[in-house]
Amino acid sequence: MAKGRNVPPPPPPAAADDIDPQERAAQLRFIKERWEALAALAWESYQAEGRGAVVLHVVSTQGPGKTEAVYVSARGLQEQGQPWPDPDTERLAAEYQPEHEIVIVVERENGGASTYRMAAQPSPPEAYRRRERNWRAPSTI
Repeated sequence: MAKGRNVPPPPPPAAADDIDPQERAAQLRFIKERWEALAALAWESYQAEGRGAVVLHVVSTQGPGKTEAVYVSARGLQEQGQPWPDPDTERLAAEYQPEHEIVIVVERENGGASTYRMAAQPSPPEAYRRRERNWRAPSTI
């Protein structure tokens, strides 16, 4: 979260029973296809802002679509007086291992959100190292 920039917390997740299996599969496929960029963003932001989550917000579904990725830090939410959207997301953000995992909140088209704690290769630090020095992860993917 950029200093001085108010970013709203992610929306609360819908009940697990409300998530369509095809939608969940599409979310996971999207994350896996963009893992390296998401992991680099998460690591860079963690280094600057501490623990948090990458929030994915669908901006457009036209053509290839457009999704915005924003890092929301626990510290930033606290400074703004905002809570995490639910206890599970707060717990995941507090417990994940930043060197190996990231927390991702995917805003859902019909409201609510899905929260994932994921690990893959390359690790977040390695994904960031693969990027050019002084490179900033894109906020739109």
